[in-house]
Amino acid sequence: MCPMYRVADGGGVTVDASAYVTAHPSVAKLCLPAGLCRPIERFTIPGGGLDPHHIDLTVTTATGTVLLHATAIVRMHHVDPDPGCGNDFDAGSITIAADGSVATS
Repeated sequence: MCPMYRVADGGGVTVDASAYVTAHPSVAKLCLPAGLCRPIERFTIPGGGLDPHHIDLTVTTATGTVLLHATAIVRMHHVDPDPGCGNDFDAGSITIAADGSVATS
């Protein structure tokens, strides 16, 4: 039986930069190549598929000064929380550490 309360996740790449934000108070935005900028701490970049995602990240201050620029290669994985229920998705993650190093999973 499939749980009624659980809906399919949109999948995508979750970005967690909370440690970097704590260590660098002037951080304001994370920008992606298409000009998409968001408040930095945590968000998800939509998209699925199991092919590796090459994601160009730029961390800036509120005035646009670049603090960090990196390219992350995210290997997506398939998540099926309730096999047979149709709520499966593809996911990956990027973590930006306090020292600016970028890890993916």
